[in-house]
Amino acid sequence: MTLQDISSICAVLLFCSYIFATIYKFGIPKSISDTYYLWRGEKNDVNPGKGLFFTIMMVGCGFLMIFPWLSHSPENIQFLPFISCGGMIFVGCACAFKQTLTNTVHFTSAGIWASSALVWLIMTSSWRIIGVGILLAIIGYLADHRNHLTFWLEIAVASMQIVMFIFWLLKF
Repeated sequence: MTLQDISSICAVLLFCSYIFATIYKFGIPKSISDTYYLWRGEKNDVNPGKGLFFTIMMVGCGFLMIFPWLSHSPENIQFLPFISCGGMIFVGCACAFKQTLTNTVHFTSAGIWASSALVWLIMTSSWRIIGVGILLAIIGYLADHRNHLTFWLEIAVASMQIVMFIFWLLKF
């Protein structure tokens, strides 16, 4: 097992444990970004408190994913994992998306994270992975009686990345 494999496993475990803990404690959120406010609570001060869990998860996953992802990328598209992980890190750093100061950075970074990950998957012909992500989003959305579409779309993109790492670990 290489250091990149360990990094992949840590990223998957960090993301999944955060999402499962959040759903267990609060139910299905409106979006992954909204979990910052769920953990933080209804404080009006600038202290993020437990909202830092969101920052730790996003920044941690971004850094843990970048090296394995770059090593599995053709040289001509290595910029895509780089900017995708960078987008994820910026989402974590600009976690208070309801504030005007961080709103633009947060949403722009989220778009960069998701779109560059999807473009990478399409360019590497990872259709099985895209199919798993789309299927998960549809099943989750239909099963969720509150229909939190944003959350399920984010989970779809994240699950595509997770499945991609699992395929690499299993040498598919």
